[in-house]
Amino acid sequence: MARILIIDDDEVFLIMIKGMLENADHEAFLVNDSTKALNDIESFEPDLVVLDIFLPGPDGFELITEIKSVNPLMPVIAVSSGGTHPGETEYLDAIKDLGAEEFIRKPIQKDDFLETLVKLLP
Repeated sequence: MARILIIDDDEVFLIMIKGMLENADHEAFLVNDSTKALNDIESFEPDLVVLDIFLPGPDGFELITEIKSVNPLMPVIAVSSGGTHPGETEYLDAIKDLGAEEFIRKPIQKDDFLETLVKLLP
């Protein structure tokens, strides 16, 4: 069983992914406020973080940077339904450059998501 922190401002997504993780015998901790996400990482001590890229407040790009500065070995899966990083760089390239191990496009496919978790978890 792994401890997985999910950071997303979409309540429906949070509930859906929590059920998916619990059915796979993982513990999910949900955060819908990116401003308090870093504190929650310290208190929950996850094995892996899943976060949306486009969040109000500190966005996923900022969170990946902060997570990796504190714990470079923390696996991060970025999720999004689309968009581009400011400037001309595609957001997919940007999140990889920041250190996210994987990117999954919403809507998430259960089997692909769980397979990615197995690959990234210690």
